[in-house]
Amino acid sequence: MEKIISIANENHLYNKTLSWALNNYFNVSTIHIENIMKYPYRFLSETILGSFRRNNIIHFHHFGLGRFTSLNAIKLLFGYISKLGLKTIWTMHDVVYQENPYDNLEIYKYFYKNIDIKICHSPNAIDMIKKYYMLDPGLSEVKVIPHISFSNMLKNNIPVERCREYLGIGLNDIVVGFIGAIREGKGIYEFLEVCKYLKDIGGLKFLVAGSILGRSSYDKKRIEDTIVASKKLLKDKLIVKIGYINDDDLQIYLNSSDFLLIPHRQD
Repeated sequence: MEKIISIANENHLYNKTLSWALNNYFNVSTIHIENIMKYPYRFLSETILGSFRRNNIIHFHHFGLGRFTSLNAIKLLFGYISKLGLKTIWTMHDVVYQENPYDNLEIYKYFYKNIDIKICHSPNAIDMIKKYYMLDPGLSEVKVIPHISFSNMLKNNIPVERCREYLGIGLNDIVVGFIGAIREGKGIYEFLEVCKYLKDIGGLKFLVAGSILGRSSYDKKRIEDTIVASKKLLKDKLIVKIGYINDDDLQIYLNSSDFLLIPHRQD
């Protein structure tokens, strides 16, 4: 049996679905280790070193680089991976970090040159990789594999009526939702401006639900303050639920929305 160690968040729906598919269709087992990229010297612990030794492949998904991440630490990590003879795969999930596309570019370029297999989810991502990573135009070594579908992985057993009742939304209201990670690059400020512009339309409501993310506490506080100010202006026209949404509860917010508006600043 092939064994994969996944440098990723185990609770991320993409990673859960990928692990399930590998195990059920290809008899491949996976284990997940989080925060290696944020705290790269964690791999020196005996527990993680043991995990590395017991696996054949390392899969990198979402980087989540932190202030302790340095190029030297990444080089040390890759030196150990090479010594063990492990193969590496990088699913280029965050092709470019939207809030600051050139932050940690040196680390990303090092990754690109040293990973065995590179995957992205669309042909458009290839153009972004060329632009932001400042790489040669060929890029034939990047494999385009469409993003997996979550249609059969998410529960959908709560009626719309109950979902809307839980959120205090009327059945006849038209709801525009912004659901998931709440961050600047995803367009939360633009979304709230749209809410203000359309606030006088009768029967139209807006829903913001998810966790606030940012590169710093200042970024998060700025987003939080903007949402609070918008709530004061829009009152019951804006429904706000801040906090992590687990996979089983996601249906509450999706079923309560007639439209989803997510004005990403990047494709």
